[in-house]
Amino acid sequence: MTQLSIIIPLFNKEPHIHACLESALEFGPDCEVIVVNDGSTDKSVEAMGELVDDPRVNLIHQENRGLSGARNTGFRAAQSEHVFFHDADDLVKAEGLHMILEEAQLGGNEVTGGCFERSGPNGVAVDRAFMRDEAEINFRNEQDLALHYCTHFSSCNKVYRRDFLQDWPFTEGLYMQDIELWLRMMFSGFSFTQLAVPVATYQAFEDSWSRTRSPGRWKGLFELFNNLDSHYQEQGWQEFAPIKDYALLQGAFGFFMRWKLEDNNREDLESLAGLLDRMGEETIFSFYHQKNKGQIAPLAQAMKQRNWDLGRKILSIPNHEFRKMAKSFNAPCDMIRFSESFSG
Repeated sequence: MTQLSIIIPLFNKEPHIHACLESALEFGPDCEVIVVNDGSTDKSVEAMGELVDDPRVNLIHQENRGLSGARNTGFRAAQSEHVFFHDADDLVKAEGLHMILEEAQLGGNEVTGGCFERSGPNGVAVDRAFMRDEAEINFRNEQDLALHYCTHFSSCNKVYRRDFLQDWPFTEGLYMQDIELWLRMMFSGFSFTQLAVPVATYQAFEDSWSRTRSPGRWKGLFELFNNLDSHYQEQGWQEFAPIKDYALLQGAFGFFMRWKLEDNNREDLESLAGLLDRMGEETIFSFYHQKNKGQIAPLAQAMKQRNWDLGRKILSIPNHEFRKMAKSFNAPCDMIRFSESFSG
């Protein structure tokens, strides 16, 4: 049996898949690489070239079921005790992945995390938000750490124990499935260890899903919000709901507030404000002090007040300038007063 199953969903990534697969195979002989062709309509399969003949590569074809469906297919075909999900337009950091796997094997944790490098116009930089070492965290019992790691939701910087993941399939047909899975499993009592080691290089291409705006993604925000609300109520996790909301504010709402304020669609803005109303002012204020001292909290507060013009004014403030000037807010309304007084 191989030590690690690397699962790569593939849909129309012809320009990137060869380099991606090549980097995955650099892990060495003790891996299997499962490529799930999720109904690609370009020449992605042909672009893999001779690499697809490597005995470590298992190419699976299926009709299009989306990223979650492809990941679930790959996971169910996996033979190793540990699995690692990877995107077809990113690169595996084999040395770091070995270190994460070794920790997972020695520690026996259900989930072992690493971090990313980010490749962009200015070169490669390490995403430092999770550049720290933590051992055997149970988020139910360590809420300060849960607050920090609630936005550590990417599925592509973690090694999962396969027997654990059997109880946590990705929800198919849902956008932002990484956020949903992480927040759905976070307080279930599993053991998590984090290492300050990059396991992948994230490449910011123009066609990256994380940069797109689409009707499906807009609809997906409401499905994500409602699914998680229902799950936390069913599990009796009300005490953890603010941490879940912090993650949604940073991981989803920042993007959607900017998008909808730029579009200026009043119906969509009202719908977005309605979701924020379900969080409450104290949650947003607490988010500012405990999680992110940037624009998101005052922007959310302006949205809750249906003050779209103020929201756009807040967006006009460069984030680094905002952080420098807004050194302390004593109440939620202070965030609004600060933004209103900024003449930019």
